[in-house]
Amino acid sequence: MTTTMMEVKEAQLFRMLTAVFGEDQVIFGMSALAVSGGDVPEKFPDEKEIRSRDELSGWARTTRCLFTVVDYDQNPRLVVDFSASGGEVIDLVLLESQAALPYFLQASGVRVVLLSTKDFQEILDPTSSLTLPKFLNLYLEIDE
Repeated sequence: MTTTMMEVKEAQLFRMLTAVFGEDQVIFGMSALAVSGGDVPEKFPDEKEIRSRDELSGWARTTRCLFTVVDYDQNPRLVVDFSASGGEVIDLVLLESQAALPYFLQASGVRVVLLSTKDFQEILDPTSSLTLPKFLNLYLEIDE
């Protein structure tokens, strides 16, 4: 079952992402498997417990990426989500999933950006000089 409802902060982030990338380039709630194009790595780097490709595929099928930015050919290029750490309540399952996601998507050339609550609040603050494009450039280490 796929949810189509967003929390307020997710809707705010969606509006900012569409302002930067365009409405047709930001997709809500894709599975990690869909974002990877069905590519499943043999294993994650430094993984102590080797999982089967079927197990990784099942994990990727149920793991949702909050927002996926696609290029004009509809190829996923970037996943943006809120970080599971740094809040008052930490979801350990989500935290573990978010730690694995960049490794899983790396083979497909998709980058993952995890936005902390603090950074998001600073981006929303009209007196702050931090904007979403500046944050993405800093996070992804892109020279302007």
